Amino acid sequence: MLERTTNLKRLKPPVWSAAFVTTQTTQILRRSLPLFAVVVLTGILIACTGDLPEADQTVAPTSSSVPITAPEPTVVLQPVDTPELVQSEKSRDESPDATAEELAELVDGNSAFAFDLYHALRETSDGNLFYSPYSISLALAMTYAGARGKTERQMADTLHFLLPQERLHTSFNSLDLELASMADAPED
Repeated sequence: MLERTTNLKRLKPPVWSAAFVTTQTTQILRRSLPLFAVVVLTGILIACTGDLPEADQTVAPTSSSVPITAPEPTVVLQPVDTPELVQSEKSRDESPDATAEELAELVDGNSAFAFDLYHALRETSDGNLFYSPYSISLALAMTYAGARGKTERQMADTLHFLLPQERLHTSFNSLDLELASMADAPED
């Protein structure tokens, strides 16, 4: 154990950009989903068989005078396949035409949303708080793309989306590409 701790101290700390955290979170969720499914199914099986009497106990006598014992419950776990990666057939725009002003406006709006969300979550949290406001904002921006009318206005107000829809998504794409390039850049 001491050797492992020593080796861990030699590692360089990771780059903590929003793209890195999003990628790492997605990978962790993909890897842990089969285990989570097995744990949940095991819990369900245990809960469903919890009312059965133990193998050495007898069930109340029926019309016959022979006591009946319940069989030992058997749980058979089978491997769960890893879910298939689903991707769009459309290619990503690798050079979006977002201006510096649009990016600044997007970042300002995301920062305002992050602080609002932090204050709302802090009121309900008793301990440490960890969340990724960028990931939440990015995911909700995809939902926002389909919103219209009152829902669109409410989402824009809550998420602090200051750009019109057609420029917002281009700017998110540009920001995401910039963050990803920073995560991939070699350390000095």
